[in-house]
Amino acid sequence: MAFEKDYKIEFQSGSAIYSPEGIADRRNLIFTSLSIPRGSWFFAPDYGHTFNELKKITKNVGAEVESRAKQATEWLINAKIFTNIEFVAVPIGGTAGRVELLVQTTDPQGRQVKFNSFVEIV
Repeated sequence: MAFEKDYKIEFQSGSAIYSPEGIADRRNLIFTSLSIPRGSWFFAPDYGHTFNELKKITKNVGAEVESRAKQATEWLINAKIFTNIEFVAVPIGGTAGRVELLVQTTDPQGRQVKFNSFVEIV
């Protein structure tokens, strides 16, 4: 799968919009994989995450979020878009229902991109 150009997602005032400005890395692919619940797209029912199936914060929630993040992004490794994707999930505020997900990726050229995301546990 070859990508000629990806578009930057700009975050402003709590919303995300696509920018006409190109972006050199593929963080958008990670972002959408971790933002869209599995089953939301009829043409790709296995695309997305299953974080919405987590019902409460437990002592193992970090490992569970990491496992689900890996599952949601496995297609990026299989498609050879990334050679490595690592996750570290850190619960925020005990039982507050939020987990910070730290993401580090490596592409086939050896470039690394780090960013973080949040997972809501309802």
